[in-house]
Amino acid sequence: MFPGYNEAESQFHDKRVRQAVSLAINRQFLVKQETQGIGIPWGNWVNQENRDALRGDGKDLPVPEYNPEKAKQLLAQAGFPNGFDFEWYVPFVPYFDMGERILADLRAVGIRGKLQVLEGPGFRAKMAQGRKGYPGNRTIVQNVGPRPGGAKAEIGVYAVCGGSASFVCEPPIEKLWAKHQASVDLGERDRLIKAIQRILIEEYYFVPIYLNPFVHAVGPRVLPEGKGFHRYWDTLHAPYPWPWEIWEVKD
Repeated sequence: MFPGYNEAESQFHDKRVRQAVSLAINRQFLVKQETQGIGIPWGNWVNQENRDALRGDGKDLPVPEYNPEKAKQLLAQAGFPNGFDFEWYVPFVPYFDMGERILADLRAVGIRGKLQVLEGPGFRAKMAQGRKGYPGNRTIVQNVGPRPGGAKAEIGVYAVCGGSASFVCEPPIEKLWAKHQASVDLGERDRLIKAIQRILIEEYYFVPIYLNPFVHAVGPRVLPEGKGFHRYWDTLHAPYPWPWEIWEVKD
């Protein structure tokens, strides 16, 4: 995410710069280093397990390309032949190693910044404010989902002007969102929410990295024996088990 990208003085105001950020990231390397190869480079910022989500494996949206030379060319076209300095890369807590690796990729094409390390409560407090939580307009913020409620819920929080943690405010998206909210036709709502996702990705307002594989282990005390995972994790990529109230374990 690029807080303040829509302000003219921001380096990230130019779509070519945001695209260069995406092209600079070596997702295959990140997957290998961060997830032991379990993660999947993905072209959508919404998990495919969410309702109405476009797939990011090439079926609906392309898998993001890794092309540092093209990234340098785009930066030069945007007026930054020698790259530029930005203020902070803010990783999702506690993915600090991942943040350092992404910063190294960005520096390789000339986009130079520093890592901002926050504690969990501080990070979440800033994220909850959206763009308002990050003064200035020279910061990149990394977030990790998911949020229950489908693609609609993700967009309603982060990608519309009135979202509680909005980072994006764009007239074309607002127009589609208003139609979506007013419609009672399920087919139309599906088409509209997918159209918004496509804009967010094609304009590089958000730059997806990979599907985050939360690795879980269920011990022998968890009941029902041998079936604990499927009871407490409702989807493959759910980060945490819920609800806690239904947990059963052997004494």
